[in-house]
Amino acid sequence: MSQLSRDLLAQADDLLGKDKKKPKQANVRRAASTAYYALFHFLADKVTRTLAGATNDVVEVRTWLARALEHSTMSKVCKFFGNANDKNFKSFASKLNFTSQRDLEKIARAFVELQELRHSADYDLSEPITRAEADSAVKQTENVFKLWSGLEKQYPKLLVIFCLSLLSGKTSSKR
Repeated sequence: MSQLSRDLLAQADDLLGKDKKKPKQANVRRAASTAYYALFHFLADKVTRTLAGATNDVVEVRTWLARALEHSTMSKVCKFFGNANDKNFKSFASKLNFTSQRDLEKIARAFVELQELRHSADYDLSEPITRAEADSAVKQTENVFKLWSGLEKQYPKLLVIFCLSLLSGKTSSKR
């Protein structure tokens, strides 16, 4: 996991520790948003290391790949991977000869949920963000970090497919 991901998650947690009695919206909103960015940068790190390698001689390639990732594309892909019961997903998985794993579904859903919360925290001032929502975002991000680690050991092929999809936006085998 990248140092940036860890630092962002720690920063989100620190923001939640402020204003114990009556949390300021600035701190709660920033914590929710920062938890999402911790997840985004975690996935960017995992995508680039999975696809380009983890050695120091490919740092420039990883940096370039990370810049190619788009939030909206990743969200679309995560919506797709987060719904393994969908007939289109089942067809995709069958053609590529893999079975979705519950943990990958949780990772994909967490990305979508945290991105939606970030949009609310950063752009929708009509409703407050609660400390509980921001705390849940931090915990979800921590959980994704753990789930990914387990998947790396057991299902590396599945993660390659997921990483390629996050980068390319492709969720079908059609041309």
